[in-house]
Amino acid sequence: SKIHAHRIIGLLECAGAPRDEAKIHWEQAGERMLEIRVNPHVREGENAGVIVILDDVTRQWEAEQDKIRFISMVAHELKSPIAAIINYINIILTGMFDDQPGKIHEMMERSKVRGEALLDLIRDLLFLNQSEAGKVEKSVERLDLKGVVQEQLEFFRAQAERTGIALALDATETEYPVKLDRKDLDRITMNLISNGIKYNREGGTLTITLRRDDGSVAVEVRDTGIGMSEEEMKGLFAEFYRIKNPHTSGIPGTGLGLATVKRMIEEYNGSITVDSRLGAGSTFTVKLPRA
Repeated sequence: SKIHAHRIIGLLECAGAPRDEAKIHWEQAGERMLEIRVNPHVREGENAGVIVILDDVTRQWEAEQDKIRFISMVAHELKSPIAAIINYINIILTGMFDDQPGKIHEMMERSKVRGEALLDLIRDLLFLNQSEAGKVEKSVERLDLKGVVQEQLEFFRAQAERTGIALALDATETEYPVKLDRKDLDRITMNLISNGIKYNREGGTLTITLRRDDGSVAVEVRDTGIGMSEEEMKGLFAEFYRIKNPHTSGIPGTGLGLATVKRMIEEYNGSITVDSRLGAGSTFTVKLPRA
């Protein structure tokens, strides 16, 4: 284009620069990024012109932009819980609540919740990093999805009871066989059940339904919680995406859980979908190949 041609002409001024000096510039051209390299051409000791090399560096540029965004998001997610924990500790150290052990216990409990959220974030980051580097060792085996879900529901029962949420399993078949790494299957089911409790309403229900379809096993996680709008669902499986509204402001989370779950499910040629209405709950449906 005329704009890029004008930019290249401007860079040609390096022809008058010292003979060993090159000019390098990155110029965006629509959705692509070009590297313009202008090298002085020396002939018989004299500056005889320039050599211009254009290179498409879009992939490198996009990777660099992703890295910058990723570091920024990680720094932001780490900053909030650490700042909250330090703030609570500083208040306790002032001694103003020395005669109110209940108040100190409350602040320590809040610090614990923040610390656990921080630990979850670090675990998710380590998992993503190991996955990208191909360092996650997997042991794929035949597993019964029904048995795994029953174990996870029992694990989360105490947490659900604190807010009066009833847990239910609807699974009429004796077995629902799948072939996955056990840690991956645990991570998938635990994340969905945990979210179904955290984003539910007090006194609500969380129902897990298992189905055996042609060639696949489906697990449906349905809650009666706060739900989501169509706009909020658009970025649901993106890394660090968290829905921010008055209903979610006090709910801890890393914004990596569903992104990690989706990545793991797709590794096994499965799929995950969500159906939700604001104020009327959400239903996550995972389909995995049947063993």
